[in-house]
Amino acid sequence: MSLTVHSTVLSPTTISKQNPAAAKTTLNNNFTLSKTQLQAKADGHDDAFSTLFGEGLLTEPTVSYSAASLAITFGAFKALIGTEVAYAGGTFTALANKSALSGVVYFCADGTWDTAVPTTKSYAIVGSYTSNGSGVTAFSFTNAVVIPKLVTVSDTIEDIVVPEVAGLVDYFVDHSSVQVFAIPGFITLNVTPVSDFYVELLYNGLVHSDSDTLNDPPHNMTEGGFWVRLQRRQGYYYAGNATADLSYTRTGIARCTD
Repeated sequence: MSLTVHSTVLSPTTISKQNPAAAKTTLNNNFTLSKTQLQAKADGHDDAFSTLFGEGLLTEPTVSYSAASLAITFGAFKALIGTEVAYAGGTFTALANKSALSGVVYFCADGTWDTAVPTTKSYAIVGSYTSNGSGVTAFSFTNAVVIPKLVTVSDTIEDIVVPEVAGLVDYFVDHSSVQVFAIPGFITLNVTPVSDFYVELLYNGLVHSDSDTLNDPPHNMTEGGFWVRLQRRQGYYYAGNATADLSYTRTGIARCTD
């Protein structure tokens, strides 16, 4: 999809020794030119934003469809098409007999839908679908715009058992229900009581949680969690399986969806 290049050259009129009526007309004309110039700047800003991040969904809507109808119903969502477009929800009318997700859903900046590449409107491809002669049998989202934001999550996990015999325990901190990161950033770890235990970060590399690893969760840092090792300090003697409290903060880059 090509972007519009805004390079309007304007020619305002200089007010010099004009009578009041002529000056009023000149001011009105120049004001109209200034609005055009300001709009061009806004359009250029939108184009630059679109060039940086692309076009696509900012939030993922609910989707419903049926093999008995060629309608795909979308819930409310936001899309980036040069500028942010908020859509309250509606229905896309699919084409019949599209095989293997070959049907394409085009969403336009004016809030309308199209089944073919729009030639007069800015647009984003929302997804693709499969259909038979009477309805839609499959749908898949295509593009999502990843706008980054800096996020920090923190928590305290209490009463982690550190076995007496081993003297240490490996523990997976799962924060996926609160935040999933695109770029992991850095982690701060504190253990209580610090006089009795050490804590260290394990597997300091990022692996996607959908990877075909031997262990689940993977023995590595993931977008939604990380591994730590709690270990008894040398020279600290006590009986039984003592417990420790782990406090952490993790700061990184996440996808902005608001």
